[in-house]
Amino acid sequence: MTFRWGERQEQNNRRLGRPLPWAPNRRCEQDAPPPCALVTGAGSAKGIGFACARALGQSGMAVEIVSTTDRIYDRVVELATEGIIARGHVTDLTDPVAVVAALLEACDGPIDVLVNNAGMGSIGAPSVPRAFVDQSP
Repeated sequence: MTFRWGERQEQNNRRLGRPLPWAPNRRCEQDAPPPCALVTGAGSAKGIGFACARALGQSGMAVEIVSTTDRIYDRVVELATEGIIARGHVTDLTDPVAVVAALLEACDGPIDVLVNNAGMGSIGAPSVPRAFVDQSP
C-alpha cells in the first residue's frame, strides 16, 4: 500500500482530533481578507517594485503599492486586469506623517509582506570620478 506524503500523519491527527500541521493559513477563511503585501517603489512599469507586486499578487496576496507619483494608479489598473487585488498610494516616504497615513490606509489586516524597494535613481550624467581620498566629507 502506498501513501502520499504525510497521509498517515494526517489520518492519525484526524483520528485524535488534532489540527493538521500543514493546514492552510487560518486567516484565509471565507470571512478573512487575503494576506497583504506592501510594496514601495512600484511606480515604474518596468521596475523591480512592480515586478515584485505582480509576483506577490499572482501568488494570491492582496497588494498595496506605493509611489511618489500618480502613475501608481496606472500600475493598479494593470494588476487589476490580471485579476490581482491591488490598491495604490501616492506617498512621500521621506515624510514620517505621510508614511503613517499610508500605513493606516493599507491592508484590511496586518501587513504580511513588506518589499521596501523605494529609492532614487539618477538618469543624468554621472559625476566626475575622483579618488576616494579626494572626495569631500
